[in-house]
Amino acid sequence: MDLYCKSALITGGASGIGLATADELLCNQLYRVILADCNCEEGKKSTEMLNDKYGENKACFVHLDVRKQEDFEEVFVQIAKKIGSIDILVNNAGFMDDNCWKEEINVNVKAVIRGTLLGLKHMQHNPPKDRVIVNVGSTLGLDACPPYLPFYTATQHAISGLTKSLGDKVHYMTSKIRVIGVCPGPTSTDLMVCRDEKALLPHWSKMVNKTFYPIMQCPKQVGRGIAYMVQYAPSGSLWVVEGDSVFKTEIPKSDKYRQTVIYV
Repeated sequence: MDLYCKSALITGGASGIGLATADELLCNQLYRVILADCNCEEGKKSTEMLNDKYGENKACFVHLDVRKQEDFEEVFVQIAKKIGSIDILVNNAGFMDDNCWKEEINVNVKAVIRGTLLGLKHMQHNPPKDRVIVNVGSTLGLDACPPYLPFYTATQHAISGLTKSLGDKVHYMTSKIRVIGVCPGPTSTDLMVCRDEKALLPHWSKMVNKTFYPIMQCPKQVGRGIAYMVQYAPSGSLWVVEGDSVFKTEIPKSDKYRQTVIYV
């Protein structure tokens, strides 16, 4: 995908990975980015920063609570009225607190499904043109290490499964919209700071932090990786970003790991 003359909508775009992604896309000649977030104050500051850096009206902000269907739908409608349909959707908003596992499901699973479905609905174009939906999860969507955030980990696996399924060529041939996933390693954002109250047991939080802190990367590294994936990643692919490395990964298909232990 050539980013020139393209527009992007990024949820959770006011800070962290979302803001870093917006910065990197604009740096790669993206025409305009829309930051969507529930934090209006932070969102407006980030929008001003991007416009100062890249030029007037290169970024704009919209308030969005990804948990609400009507809010999400209205954002797409208003964008279509003002600038036309978007070319890139980054489902980046996330939440981590295993004591509030219902909220983790609301934000990390339901909102990503909601955003993906709305993207497929509103981003289709006749004639077809290259468009992409990026679902942001984490490496906990590929394994369960460390094993101290079981409910959050479950939501990350859901993102990987959704991406692999809707990104399959069967669906891509119909929609012509690539659906890809990024699974960053531990990243220094507010989300990934595992305070004592975020895990089910305080010492679990300590074990998470002990594992994550030595390998923590900055959001800019993830944003750079997402900018690359938007341009080059095939539909249905999952990508890991760790430090300065970006690499495609695979979830094994059943025929690759099937082994008979006992006949029943």
